Amino acid sequence: MSVPLTVLVQIACVVALVSVGTMLVVVGALGSGLVCLLGSGVWFWRLYRDSEP
Repeated sequence: MSVPLTVLVQIACVVALVSVGTMLVVVGALGSGLVCLLGSGVWFWRLYRDSEP
């Protein structure tokens, strides 16, 4: 099973967005952190839905 490069790049970006959002929440920037986490969750969900056979 081969995963397309675009999917791998998107997963890497989602992981980076989650880490930035988590860092922002930890340091007290709740608004920006929650926006990053929400955005990464939506992006991951759309990527997951599109990858189903």
